[in-house]
Amino acid sequence: MVLSSSTGSERVLAPPGLHPVEPYQLSNGWVGYGKRDDFGKAQVWRAGASGVDAQLTMLGESSTVEAVGEDGSVLFRNQGGRYLAKVGETPKRINGGFGTPIWRDARFLLLIGNTVFAPVP
Repeated sequence: MVLSSSTGSERVLAPPGLHPVEPYQLSNGWVGYGKRDDFGKAQVWRAGASGVDAQLTMLGESSTVEAVGEDGSVLFRNQGGRYLAKVGETPKRINGGFGTPIWRDARFLLLIGNTVFAPVP
């Protein structure tokens, strides 16, 4: 997986032969993606246009990226829970994984049926 910027620069996020874990999500120059660790578990990473990659999880079970906000926040799932990893902060569990996440007004909201919830980590 290669991250290309609007200036034409490229950064390899997953070298050839080491396939990233799908799904990956993109938003406003940020990408949230999974990469397998030495034990074969998918760990969540965030890459930004600044060239800095950050590993967000070091968990014993695989995680899956759900969404990336315009500010680089990453929503991911692990063992039935949903977590929010804001830039510069430790990931926090926000719910049991219910609902469909959307990004509105500079934050994630969760749609469950015809109700909108604003998760508070």
